[in-house]
Amino acid sequence: MTKGHYFDKSSVIAKSMVITPDEKAVIEVKEWLPGTTAQDKTKNLTWFLFDSKKSLIKKDTGITYGITIPKNLCGSYTYYIDASFSGKSDFKSGIYIRGRCDQKIKSSKWCTQNDAADVRKTFAFSYGHIIHLNLETEGMNGDSVYVDIFRRVKGGRGTKDDQHIHTYTDVKVIDGEINLQIGNTYLWHARIGKPGSQEEFYVKVKAGGKYITDGKNDIHARYLRIKNTIASKAVEPSKFNTPAKVGDSNKNISPIGIISLEKVAVNTTYDVCNDELNSFSDFKDFWILEDKGHYYHWLKKRTNPSDTAKPNPIPVTITSLDKFIFYATFKAIFPINNLIIRVKDKANKYTFQSVPITKKTKGQEFVVKFTSDNAPYANTVEYFSNFALTFECSLDGKSWVSCGNPQFCLYITYGEPGYDHISKSLSLGGSDYLTEDGNSVITNTANNKKSILETLLYIGCKFGKGAKNADDIANKVFSYIKALNVERTRVKGAMGYWRNTSSLHLFSMNFRGVRYLLKHGEARCGEWSSFFQDICKIQSKNLFPVGKFENFIIFPKGNTDSKGYMNTLFLVKEWTIRDPFAPIDVKQRAQDLNNIPMNLFWDHVFTKYGNKYFDPSYGLSSINSFVDNDSLLKDYSSKALSGVVYIKTNTTNPLVDAIAYKPQPGIYIDPISGNLSTVKENNYKYKTVTLNMQKELDKNPIPI
Repeated sequence: MTKGHYFDKSSVIAKSMVITPDEKAVIEVKEWLPGTTAQDKTKNLTWFLFDSKKSLIKKDTGITYGITIPKNLCGSYTYYIDASFSGKSDFKSGIYIRGRCDQKIKSSKWCTQNDAADVRKTFAFSYGHIIHLNLETEGMNGDSVYVDIFRRVKGGRGTKDDQHIHTYTDVKVIDGEINLQIGNTYLWHARIGKPGSQEEFYVKVKAGGKYITDGKNDIHARYLRIKNTIASKAVEPSKFNTPAKVGDSNKNISPIGIISLEKVAVNTTYDVCNDELNSFSDFKDFWILEDKGHYYHWLKKRTNPSDTAKPNPIPVTITSLDKFIFYATFKAIFPINNLIIRVKDKANKYTFQSVPITKKTKGQEFVVKFTSDNAPYANTVEYFSNFALTFECSLDGKSWVSCGNPQFCLYITYGEPGYDHISKSLSLGGSDYLTEDGNSVITNTANNKKSILETLLYIGCKFGKGAKNADDIANKVFSYIKALNVERTRVKGAMGYWRNTSSLHLFSMNFRGVRYLLKHGEARCGEWSSFFQDICKIQSKNLFPVGKFENFIIFPKGNTDSKGYMNTLFLVKEWTIRDPFAPIDVKQRAQDLNNIPMNLFWDHVFTKYGNKYFDPSYGLSSINSFVDNDSLLKDYSSKALSGVVYIKTNTTNPLVDAIAYKPQPGIYIDPISGNLSTVKENNYKYKTVTLNMQKELDKNPIPI
């Protein structure tokens, strides 16, 4: 060196020099190779400046070479300088050089991107966000340091009470800057235990066993603010980045915080509604969300009071042949020039094309339509209680970060629902009942869209999951129903049969139909039979067209035998037969096993499907197909009934006997009129047929 200062104890002349900062050091050749002439020694040399990996930074010509190392580039980072006449370096005769100065943290900032704008005063992060820390340093370039994160404990005894959250080790100082990408902020939440509504954090930097100051204090980056919400539960490796350079602004930049997902509207033919819906204008019972007069299936924040108690996630239904189409509304947190957004579902079944986004201003909302390339569940029933989408964005198409994770309860029907084929409700007068209590047409007056009662979808999709044809659907659905513990989607407890308002002694049904069953959680055989059929029809109008099912109605023939006994009613298992005395109901088995239903009837209806039968009321079905209705009824009656009862009035010698009405203790039923009484005495004798009972019954199959 012919000019400049260096540290004697740390330097080896002509080999390795440690110089002072911000002062030009001039390097000249002191020792020449043998044979170098005096004239050659006056010629210009080619000088090379290499980085620590001996990659060329620049080259110059001259007799000497001058270099200045600023304070931010001082540290353990070493440059290599070489010279030659040939214009090539042999890396044998050069000199290593670095700068030294006091270690110091000069400035700090918290960013949403690598080495971007400081947002600590304008933006509150959430736990799970990727957060970028930038520290400008002096005297530390090339060093590896420890970065300690502390939580500020307000009201404590200063920093002594502050909570240590995490230590990031082996963090490199590159070009005089610490650029730490923090990917594990979700874990901070658990580390704190019970975070406040907003917590404040700062850092300390340790090098060489001591904390580095800014000249006065060793606390830096005051304060990072994190609100008590979870943006993501993902934990990514934390890493250090290089500073972003002018002209290379996308390099190593993470776009977290540039945009936020605000709303999602799925392209559906039908929405889903509450089973207990009272009025088509009662918005709180339709599973759809409102924001600024528009309707969505996911909102980042629900603002309509009618939406607060709705399910989370919101139920959505599409068909297995549908491409998954939805409209996502994003908000630009910062100005955007170019951005790429992509989306995937948790199972990676639906595939979507990435969407490029051009210039957006800060605060601008914009809508992006996504359409899947495929329909991965074609011709299959599917159900997802929590169908999650992950939106990611990128500035360069290489580094992707999450920007939204909406979730839905997804019902995928086999095909287009047979909405217009499902059973209608009837008034007690027998006419169609199509107002709010009718289940065939339910329209949300807010968006004028048809809705499907959720339990029809829930049972069909959840318990029919994986079904690929009509028989699969019918059998899978009935496998659930036959357990006699059928629950509505949002109501715990089994739905009942001939209990409470649908019972004989408290009969107060104001209309008949599946709508009543789902609204009140109880009904009779007609409702249960139609309920099973409607679940199947909602899966596909093509698999279950009109006429696919039959309501198989049975009733006593009503004939009188030669001894004056009249064919009157039938007994549903189990009864003890005591002819000529009244039978005793010893066991009841119908929907809601905790209920005691009535077990004797003057008529009954179950479902015929193809050449088989399904009786949802009692959980009975046939294993084999039958050649005709007589053989079907023979099999059914042997499984379902204890007997067909003939009754004779005996006024001259009345028996002190009656049929006990088990649903209500102390009450007796007149087997002919159906009247209830507290009086045990009646005037009947009984004769019961227990074999070939199909011969004692009339049948009336009605295609539905």
